[in-house]
Amino acid sequence: MDRNLKAAVDVPCSNRSVWVYSRSSEPHPRVLFEQTQELLREAQNRAYLVAGVSQDMGSGRSFGRVGLQEALQAVRVGSARAVLVQDLERLSFQIPVLKKALECLQDYGAVLITTGSDLRYELCRKGLEAYFCQRAARKGCGLPWEWG
Repeated sequence: MDRNLKAAVDVPCSNRSVWVYSRSSEPHPRVLFEQTQELLREAQNRAYLVAGVSQDMGSGRSFGRVGLQEALQAVRVGSARAVLVQDLERLSFQIPVLKKALECLQDYGAVLITTGSDLRYELCRKGLEAYFCQRAARKGCGLPWEWG
């Protein structure tokens, strides 16, 4: 058995529960539907237990989006240990919104998993990787990209 697959199988399913979140500002619902289907396939390929799915159609400027709040609530109550997205921009392009969402994940010991990009690279490019490393050291919590 492939070593990576064995490691994935050995982790209890409850520890691998993810919330699938998709967002698109495209006016065509099909784009959002296809993004969600791709995330669900990826979750299955990675042997994640999907705790739920939520979507937002529109801009990522607001933190108060219904689908995003559903994903974060699943993390707060312990239904999901991770949020699975296509890339960081599915949360937002806005730094304050990104920080708030990632701080919530970090505070509850959850992570963000991106399927179409390197999350740490994206965070570094936006000047957020160092912020979350310092926050983790200060608060004694994990990093929002390291699933323990």
